Amino acid sequence: MFRHSAVLGLTVSLGTLAVTSGLAISPDESGSSAKAAGDSPSQEQDGRVGIGTFNWPRTHLESPDEPSPLFHPASDASGGPLGSPVFGQYVSVQVNTDGAGANIPGDAANEPSLTIDPTDPNRMVIGWRQFDTITNSFRQAGMAYSHDGGATWTFPGVLDPGVFRSDPVLGVDSQGTFYYYSLTVDGNLFFCDLFKSFDGGVSWTLPTFALGGDKAWMAIDRTGGIGEGHFYAAWSSNAS
Repeated sequence: MFRHSAVLGLTVSLGTLAVTSGLAISPDESGSSAKAAGDSPSQEQDGRVGIGTFNWPRTHLESPDEPSPLFHPASDASGGPLGSPVFGQYVSVQVNTDGAGANIPGDAANEPSLTIDPTDPNRMVIGWRQFDTITNSFRQAGMAYSHDGGATWTFPGVLDPGVFRSDPVLGVDSQGTFYYYSLTVDGNLFFCDLFKSFDGGVSWTLPTFALGGDKAWMAIDRTGGIGEGHFYAAWSSNAS
């Protein structure tokens, strides 16, 4: 029997955290202690977190006009279904497909994040940076869901169509509610929004402002302890 899986690669970059009411905030979100370009980093004591922090010169690591990926999934010109590579007992299934399960010619996707419902392991949701064409670097919040343990996937379209989004991070709480943490930008301000799904990724709430910044990550407490259900987020304060 084959096990179904999605091939993923994730890079995590965490900023220093201060936790307030279950939501993590960056101790340097105001920018007051940022150094001028070319300055050496200095170690300072941050009164809000009580630990030493290094303040590097601020550099935006995310940019709406960043070059698009130079590769995309191979397919025939008609966008026919791809083969399913097999790795031992595992079979890889493409998730960013059209309604018929066929590859979408000319698009691209990267930075995937996948999470599994602890109440029903057959329910999975994956998010990624969706490029509708490899000729343009504009990217959106791609998302697909599976209710059969990853054997088949549905990509209903991006969340918040037409809005620049990046650095997707997905999580799920103890009750099976899915969360999609997403970086966006308004002028020169980088921040994150949070989407929620109560039906396994089929539908999502409108985005809610959730602080954040570039290179974000998040976690949801499912320990059953005093912090149960708390949402924790981290990001690079020097790139936001």
